[in-house]
Formats: sequence, C-alpha cells, structure tokens
Amino acid sequence: MGSSGYMAAMFRELNRLRSERKRELLWLAAAWLAVPCVSIFLLVALADMLFAFPEYGRAVSLSVFALSRLAAMAILVRMMRVRLSMQAMASLVDKARPAAENRIIN
Repeated sequence: MGSSGYMAAMFRELNRLRSERKRELLWLAAAWLAVPCVSIFLLVALADMLFAFPEYGRAVSLSVFALSRLAAMAILVRMMRVRLSMQAMASLVDKARPAAENRIIN
C-alpha cells in the first residue's frame, strides 16, 4: 500500500472516529435534554391535577411543554452541526490508536 493509500485509510479512520464521537455526544445531550422536558411535563400535569386548570390553562401548559421540546430540538440540531476541534480529534486518535504514538497528529 502506497503512501496515498495509507493517507486515504487514515482519513477514513479519522472520519469514522469523528462521526462516532459526535454520535456519542448527541446521545448524551439528548438524554440530558429529555430530563427538563419530562420534568416540565410532570410539573404541569401535577399542577393541573391540584388546581384543575380550565381549558385555556391546559392550552398554555401544553404550549409551554411544546416550546420546551422545540428548544431542546434546536439545541440538538446546533450540537450536530458543530465540528470537533483539532484538539478533540487529537484526543480521539490518542484514545483509539495509542500505538500510533502521535505520528498521525504530528
């Protein structure tokens, strides 16, 4: 395998590592963003049970819940579009291929 084949394989591996790390971060963010949304839903449901909201109160609480979901989705989309920095990629390469001894990075 020539040097161009080696470089192509290296770039494929880097792209795989980058997409794997982004997927891990996305799952983590989704889990952390689900907690506030579920909490808002449970608090609104509890308040409805305690205070017996009228129809407009339920509509307002539903809109608050919907807005929290939309905000969470916007944060996830923003996170998906951010590229990993060179330092983050260097850390990924170090963890994934410790035998490379930083030859890929340097």
